[in-house]
Amino acid sequence: MTSTQILVGIVAALLVISLVIIAIRRRQQSGPKIGPYSEIRSEILGQLENQPQPAVLTERPTGLDMRLGKDHERVFEEQYLLYAQDPGSENNFFKMYIGVLRSISEELHAISTEYDALDLLSEPRRTVFVVDALVADVNNGGFDQYYINSAGNGAAMAPECFRRIGLPDIAEIVEKANAVFDEVPSMLRHKRGEQISRLGEQSNFAWKECDNEYFQREGDVLLNCARYILSNREEFFR
Repeated sequence: MTSTQILVGIVAALLVISLVIIAIRRRQQSGPKIGPYSEIRSEILGQLENQPQPAVLTERPTGLDMRLGKDHERVFEEQYLLYAQDPGSENNFFKMYIGVLRSISEELHAISTEYDALDLLSEPRRTVFVVDALVADVNNGGFDQYYINSAGNGAAMAPECFRRIGLPDIAEIVEKANAVFDEVPSMLRHKRGEQISRLGEQSNFAWKECDNEYFQREGDVLLNCARYILSNREEFFR
């Protein structure tokens, strides 16, 4: 191979590399950008402000009954007992528990497709739904995420819900987190977004303290929820 051929090869390789770099830069410039959390948070709150206000209902549809059957109840109890003995064992308890949550979610959707009409659920069903929503969102992104998301629709009810299932320590943490608001956190997500916007970013720092307290506590919320379901089984099974 002559020196000229080697030079041509080097130039061609450099040209290819240059084109790749240009393509990457163009993709970075044109593609979606994920900014700091504060920017994402502000964007979400801004979107909530533009959401239409749903019509708040005062009555649930007549004859609506989303309770599960006796077969689900039997397997739920069997799998709960296995899980209680050994939470690390393989069983179908989570599947049966999710089935209960799904039935409550479907009930809410049947009542209204515009918002979570939690006050139109029976107390036991509302309790389980509100507790699970808080645990899922706080575990994923803390209290700040919980309040911004629709999971926070039950925030004002959450302390009492945790007391009902026998977890007053979490109830106190949630009360502390709710107290960051200058008024009761709204059950409507867009209104709660307005409340958070008025608080400013300092609310996020206050909620981080609540996150730390929440994650330092011990106990299995799932077990408490399961026991509560079984002690109020007529509200979940038929």
